Amino acid sequence: LKMGRIGSRRMIIKSFSSGFWPLKNNLQDILYGNNELRPDGIILYGTNGGKRMGWVIPYRELIIFDSDDFSVHAQGLVIKFKKNRNYSENKTFIRIMMQKRLEYFGQFEMP
Repeated sequence: LKMGRIGSRRMIIKSFSSGFWPLKNNLQDILYGNNELRPDGIILYGTNGGKRMGWVIPYRELIIFDSDDFSVHAQGLVIKFKKNRNYSENKTFIRIMMQKRLEYFGQFEMP
């Protein structure tokens, strides 16, 4: 299945839910994350030094908030990203991701 551009550039993680314990670190390392599109959802990866964690989110559970921070919510968890240069580079990808989500929900419309 050819989907075109399926991966975002890395973004700086500002905060995250306590459920993401592999990303916790006592040091002041910068945490990075990126998204990959899949036919029925996304995979959000978080990286902390040598640790890498993946979070599979189906489109039906994906909620995006774009305010002071860019945040991804699903399954009772959240990851917030800083809105800086990296976020600006990902705006096109975020639009594509939201379009794919709308297309996914479009298949369930009632007649």
